[in-house]
Amino acid sequence: MLDHFAKYLDMLQQKDFEAFKAIQQMLKKVELSKDENLIGLHDINKNIYFLEKGITRHYRLTDKGNEINIYFSFEGDVILVTECTVLEMPSNEIIVALEDCELLYISRPDLIKLTQTYHAIETLFREMLELQMIAMERRQFRLQTYSAKQQYAHLMEQQPHYLQKIPQNHLASFLGITKETLSRIKKKYQNERG
Repeated sequence: MLDHFAKYLDMLQQKDFEAFKAIQQMLKKVELSKDENLIGLHDINKNIYFLEKGITRHYRLTDKGNEINIYFSFEGDVILVTECTVLEMPSNEIIVALEDCELLYISRPDLIKLTQTYHAIETLFREMLELQMIAMERRQFRLQTYSAKQQYAHLMEQQPHYLQKIPQNHLASFLGITKETLSRIKKKYQNERG
């Protein structure tokens, strides 16, 4: 996934101190309690968030009202619902705190003003979004080609924090399987690894 936002800010500070000061002045802080929505269904959100502490769950609802987990954000991740933020459309995604969270945010209009003034900020956000797109493309490929067991193995090897921090029912939904199937895969995987 993305490198931590703090690392990007450090790089910006080294490249262009004035740009760094400008973005620092625009960043605001928000805190969420566990189970509190950051973005609710049909909200119009104009902010880009940076998760400093905690975990958020991103999900959508099916026509039957079932929750489908599509993403989890961890400390250092950038959070936005692109369609909602860029096109200013009502969100079809819900983002909720899985634990108490602290976030920084900047409004998209403020960010656009900064990118017009400071090339270093435009470069910073372009690079962050490129890395996010790469991660999303890789996940899409895994969802379309990996079996549930292969997806679980990938998480064990590449993103073990998912398995340690995310409740099993949410993890199963994220993998596109039932909680019972996840339990069987987990048990089989542990038996094979000895």
